[in-house]
Amino acid sequence: MPDTQFNAEQAIRESEERYRVILQSISDEVIIVDDAGIIETINDAVVSRTYLPLDNVVVDGSLNGLFPIDFAQRRIRVIRQVIRSKQPVRIEEKLPLDAGVLWFSTKINPLFDVDGTCSRAVVVTRDITIEKERERFLSSFSKSILSAQEEERKRVARELHDGLAQRLAVLRLDLRRIEKEIGAEREPGVHARERAGAGDVCARLREAIDSVNGLLDETRRIAQNLTPAILEDIGLTSAIQRSLREYSSRTCVKVECNLIDLDGLFTPAQEINFYRIIQEVVNNIERHSRATAVVLAINRSAHAIEFVVKDDGIGFDVQRAVASSSSQGDHRGLRGLQERARLVNGELAITSTPRKGTSVSLTVPIGETPAAATEHAGR
Repeated sequence: MPDTQFNAEQAIRESEERYRVILQSISDEVIIVDDAGIIETINDAVVSRTYLPLDNVVVDGSLNGLFPIDFAQRRIRVIRQVIRSKQPVRIEEKLPLDAGVLWFSTKINPLFDVDGTCSRAVVVTRDITIEKERERFLSSFSKSILSAQEEERKRVARELHDGLAQRLAVLRLDLRRIEKEIGAEREPGVHARERAGAGDVCARLREAIDSVNGLLDETRRIAQNLTPAILEDIGLTSAIQRSLREYSSRTCVKVECNLIDLDGLFTPAQEINFYRIIQEVVNNIERHSRATAVVLAINRSAHAIEFVVKDDGIGFDVQRAVASSSSQGDHRGLRGLQERARLVNGELAITSTPRKGTSVSLTVPIGETPAAATEHAGR
């Protein structure tokens, strides 16, 4: 009997030693704590951290002594939730300091006793500040690129409007003047063959004028697509409606549009991105889907705007398209959609089934002030 007891105690000691070695070898911070925030165990990663002083921290102390009080109380609330529900939770935490802001990815797991009860939790924390800074940099970089693209589009649009469109307009006037002069020379006494020849010239002139009119319309459409000045002229809601009417007229695709009044809900920068997203979705439908019908619905809930575009086209493999979006030109539009959705702090979802159509949805929160929303979108 004594040998059996000795062997059991030896096994327990060895198990505890293995547990201690594993715990101390983990580079993430590990804390075992109860629902009152009282610390039972911490590992070396907590003790050796440099971002906060440890002068008043002791084992069996409280999270209130390990972190600033607001941060500690928020974490204790989540710990209590985990212990009560017996379900793990992963959260991101922000810790403001004098030297800057630290970000943590924290996994809180319930710790069960032998009898199956749960009164403690294991808190595993990883510093993700560098990842957050990289993410913020990439977001800012993407925003800069898109802003540069908008400026370049404005420049090209001005050149189209002030250069090509004006010259086409002058050419149209010249052609009409020539048409009138030829018509005036067609007097009743002129030989029938000469009148017929003049008639042929007039017919060709009318064809040329029609071609110039078509070129003018196309130039104006390109300029309008290049610059979002239309948003300032008629507002976001009317701009979306006009864009869809022109698409339907151009392609003979049936378009159903159900949308609320969006004017004034977003900052000017957000309006541009929102409009560009819808433009890109419609352009993708026109280029790739072979759709015969498109439905656009924009709705508002208490805290968000949701827009959904559905088509009855040929569909595509979404995962494959997204995976190849960085290298294949046909799918780079998807990457642009994702970037613009991120800039408006939106959640983009694309579902598609080959030969059964595609659905694109975007949910954008609207509960913030415009300034706060813009700052948040740029993070």
